[in-house]
Amino acid sequence: MPPIVWQFFVALEYADETIVRSLPIERQTQTDMTRDFSGYSNAFLAEKELISYNGDYKADDDSLLVIEGLKLPDIYASLCKPDLPPEILTKEMIERGGRLLALIACGQNRAGQLIAFQRMSESVVIRAEGGLLFSEDTLTPLESPVLVFQKNITALYQDGKLFFESLRSVSRFLDISEYLLEASDIEMKKFQKGPYIFIDDEDGFFGLPDSWLRKKVHSILQSGVLSKDSVKAVFNSAKRRGIPLGITTKNGRPALQIPADRKKAKRAIQFLAEDILDSPISERMFLTNSKIVITK
Repeated sequence: MPPIVWQFFVALEYADETIVRSLPIERQTQTDMTRDFSGYSNAFLAEKELISYNGDYKADDDSLLVIEGLKLPDIYASLCKPDLPPEILTKEMIERGGRLLALIACGQNRAGQLIAFQRMSESVVIRAEGGLLFSEDTLTPLESPVLVFQKNITALYQDGKLFFESLRSVSRFLDISEYLLEASDIEMKKFQKGPYIFIDDEDGFFGLPDSWLRKKVHSILQSGVLSKDSVKAVFNSAKRRGIPLGITTKNGRPALQIPADRKKAKRAIQFLAEDILDSPISERMFLTNSKIVITK
């Protein structure tokens, strides 16, 4: 049985913190979105093999990853409680650079509460500046920003279980790094000796907290971020953000250079593991799902 009613929210980075706001939706659109999200949630779980997630497997079209016993952050877990509805998303928040993270839908059926997530990126916002809208057969300037929602969901949470397709798909709005496997000795050697990484001070690097480093290395290897085609792109992205990640040559190929300084090496690894987000308002950087400011 599909949920009777869905309530809709967005998570966004605004004024240097992660917040959730209710979507002010007119009645017919609410009805249409409720119908659509009931279909998306049913299709998401339909006839899928469920694979217990440990960071060592990528789902295909016929499977989903699942984490049991996951506790959602309070800003998400409290959304289905009608006694404390969050404030409403305003046009000003979008116009002033609020960074959308996820569309969130809370629903209820006989099996209990459902929380569906749809990953959002900058591309879902059509800003009014320079935008044109067809009115009849004539293009007229947009007066307000437009949000474009996808016809799918990224993750579904029910009864303490999170169902999702990949780490990358949920990491924008949810930190699940504690559920990652740690890299084995063989994987650590693969990272160290591989063609795309050069470590200035290997003794100092491997002196970083062992469990933390092994989880990050495992995540980096699983993400596929390291390839011959990505080295220069990753370096340029790090350079623009002031991340201490260099570039050098290793066995005749470009390689990313992890600095000798332990603090800088840790920051470089966090960047490679996609643990860092930009704030479009203050132009500062933060660790994913935290308010910890990254200093350059």
